[in-house]
Amino acid sequence: MAMGTIFYILGCLLSGFGASMLLPALVSFLGDGTDYIVFLESSATAMFFGVVFVLMNNTKQRQLNHRDGFLLTFLTWFSLSIVGALPIYFSGVVPSFIDALFEAVSGLTTTG
Repeated sequence: MAMGTIFYILGCLLSGFGASMLLPALVSFLGDGTDYIVFLESSATAMFFGVVFVLMNNTKQRQLNHRDGFLLTFLTWFSLSIVGALPIYFSGVVPSFIDALFEAVSGLTTTG
């Protein structure tokens, strides 16, 4: 398995997802809201792990087989769901992280 390539791609996706959280942070800040801190913390967490994955796995091998694709898909949905639950949990909208994770998965899969 091409674990280095898988985690490199996962790191790029996490970094991009973290960067996308900066837009709601900016909207909250400009709208005199207080939730911009929640989005900044979540964004920093996602981008930190994303950059770490990219820097640790910057290999030359970029070939993936079907098995690698299944693992990458699972890890992408799993990690983006966890990161997507962070702003929901940090804001205190839901009482537990499991509830926040449920809402994040519901939002990412558009089943909500």
